[in-house]
Amino acid sequence: MSDIEVSIIIPVYNGSNYLREAIDSALAQTYPYCEVLVINDGSTDNGETEHIALSYGKRIRYFKKENGGVATALNLGIQEMRGEFFSWLSHDDVYLPHKIAAQIEAVSALPEDRRKQGIFMFAAYKTINGKGKPLYEYYPDAALIRRAPFYAVFKHMINGCTTLISRSLLLEAGCFRNLPTTQDYELWFRLIRLARPIYLPEVVLLSRLHAEQGFRTRKAREEAAETFTELMQELTEEEILACEPSREAFFAEVGRSMCEVDLKKAHDFAWSQASPTARRRYHSSFRHRLKIFLHRCGLLPLIRKLKFYAGKP
Repeated sequence: MSDIEVSIIIPVYNGSNYLREAIDSALAQTYPYCEVLVINDGSTDNGETEHIALSYGKRIRYFKKENGGVATALNLGIQEMRGEFFSWLSHDDVYLPHKIAAQIEAVSALPEDRRKQGIFMFAAYKTINGKGKPLYEYYPDAALIRRAPFYAVFKHMINGCTTLISRSLLLEAGCFRNLPTTQDYELWFRLIRLARPIYLPEVVLLSRLHAEQGFRTRKAREEAAETFTELMQELTEEEILACEPSREAFFAEVGRSMCEVDLKKAHDFAWSQASPTARRRYHSSFRHRLKIFLHRCGLLPLIRKLKFYAGKP
């Protein structure tokens, strides 16, 4: 094991329901050289969130700021962190005890010249519901990530709370931009341009799914569709052809991914760049026609809710 210090940063806004469990999991890491920073993003819950954080005394470093969104809270944590590596933990998620140790061990096994390039690592995770009941595990496609790293972004493979990132790399990338819900994938896109991502195929996180999460709203989906459209437009020809033999094949693949998560603007843009043959083949498929039928009948939102409560990805 190494003596590299890791800074675990927990941004929180009105998070008294789950915050204690998150902090406990950060403090329970088997890797000993960690610090825990809790950033209170202007909570308005009559001091409940602050009371929980302050109860830990000097075991954590506590900061309070005016409300500005999760990106601003994370950036304050990056500014104040003392460690070489950044590790994000949402207030409603839970680290498994070996999370940091497993990732530091993987970093330590890399050649020195690779470590100097900066580390952007993410891992597999398990989902739980609001009461902590296990739902499903998610393991990204390791072979696809090695072949075409940008698919980690455009196929939504990265859970931010599984990441371990060099502070120097974050500063080089410019940290998080102040977007309401897509500040993570927008940053992952910029990080991949600086350092090839490293995927650890090991579950290190319990990621909680519950009805209060902001990214499940229509407004959040519209923002995500806008962000992914902008990221696709920003890709260079070289970056596109590093993923697929042709730009038409790449956008057809991304178009399918955007349809799966119902990001209409991003889906429409991707398919506008795909070949007519690929568009016809996909749009005539039974799965696509069924989805259009359900959408027109107003049943798609209901099915999405049922899948959420059943714990389906």
